[in-house]
Amino acid sequence: MCLKNTDLLHSQKNNFLNGYDIVSQPLEAKMQFGYVPSEPVTYEMMSGIEYLQFIASAYNMIQTSFEKNYNFLIKKLGMSNADMNRKIREYSHGMQQKICLMASLIHNPKIWILDEPTVGLDIMVYEVLLRMIKDYATNGKTVFITSHNIDLVARVCDRVAIINEGKISELIDFNEEPTKRRDLSRIFFKTYQGEGK
Repeated sequence: MCLKNTDLLHSQKNNFLNGYDIVSQPLEAKMQFGYVPSEPVTYEMMSGIEYLQFIASAYNMIQTSFEKNYNFLIKKLGMSNADMNRKIREYSHGMQQKICLMASLIHNPKIWILDEPTVGLDIMVYEVLLRMIKDYATNGKTVFITSHNIDLVARVCDRVAIINEGKISELIDFNEEPTKRRDLSRIFFKTYQGEGK
């Protein structure tokens, strides 16, 4: 588990997300984040642009905001207008993952949650994603990542929680302990009683 710029997740009570109570204000709380699952989940009978329009409508986006964000994201992730007009069922796994990334960001959320986001991405898109994560956090937003990709975690995260058997076994703040960034693989393997113990 990896965190960048986690101020938006802090609260005196555990059931608040960016100031919204997830129990009494669930819709408002859900509007605060975008989520990328580990495996692409979409409506494959839709085209890419239809799917993003559908997601945008769920967030009550106005058309001008949608168009601005849409044009930014397709350029950033290397998707053409021809790609976006094809049915998602025709996409490769990597293209489906790109659509999920775009869908998670189309409404410009305050919190970006990614579960194994690099699965199926080629190296060029992987590097673009790393820059997007860093830029997102630099702009005062929160990125929450779950991943076994130690390279990704070491390169982009500010704080890391290593979870073993459902419990946090190690909590590392790279701002306070910068040398642990390069030792993350060893710490990870030691936690799981493997290499580097």
